[in-house]
Amino acid sequence: MMYRCLIADDEKIIRDDLETLIDWQAEGITLVGLATNGRTAYDIFVRERPDIVITDIKMPSVDGIELSRMILETDADVVVVFLTGYKDSEYAIQAVNIGVKRYLLKYELTAASLQREVREIVRILGERRKAVARAEGVGGSEAGERRYSRKVTEAIECIQRGYRRNPRLSEVADQIGISKIYLCAAFKKETGENFVDYVNRVKIEEAKLLLRDTDSMVHEVARNVGYESLQYFSLVFKRIVGKNPSEYRKDLRP
Repeated sequence: MMYRCLIADDEKIIRDDLETLIDWQAEGITLVGLATNGRTAYDIFVRERPDIVITDIKMPSVDGIELSRMILETDADVVVVFLTGYKDSEYAIQAVNIGVKRYLLKYELTAASLQREVREIVRILGERRKAVARAEGVGGSEAGERRYSRKVTEAIECIQRGYRRNPRLSEVADQIGISKIYLCAAFKKETGENFVDYVNRVKIEEAKLLLRDTDSMVHEVARNVGYESLQYFSLVFKRIVGKNPSEYRKDLRP
């Protein structure tokens, strides 16, 4: 199975280099988009759901830090690689805080360095898929006649209690005493959604109630359900509901 990759950089020469330096198909990867800014990149991400995102840090509209945070909150399994000309510690700290651990330096970018990074990512993704397949082979065996297995039920309960604190898959897995990889596979198999999508849906359902039943401002609703960024809240809300929060409230109160 081919993996899917999205590239985001506002410099055309960099985008062109990334597209042509290596034979992506030969590495088992399909390029699904070349974006010039973070907003366009996120739109492509939502539509194409790539496995890998290579993004510049400094871009117009939405920068690489915010783009990566949005992507990883949508799907924590995506491998994000920062493409940057900076070794600045501020960027390193922000990267660690949002879960990005891989980067390529623009001034050291060559066919060889890009190929090494891509092959390492493919190896990681391959191991992850094998682990998921093993987990799916035994997932559900404890479900019996219940809708969900005990561990998935416990994970859902953790989400319901703590969605405002933005629970991460690894944190919930630790709380219920199973591996992150096993929970990822079992959760998707039994609920039909990945962990992050499920958390977002719980948040948006609560946001809909607040928009309907209270006079809270939209940014207050966003904070109340665990979104620090109003822009990201609006993007997720529209993706799930089909309209932005203000439009949703207006339709409820003609």
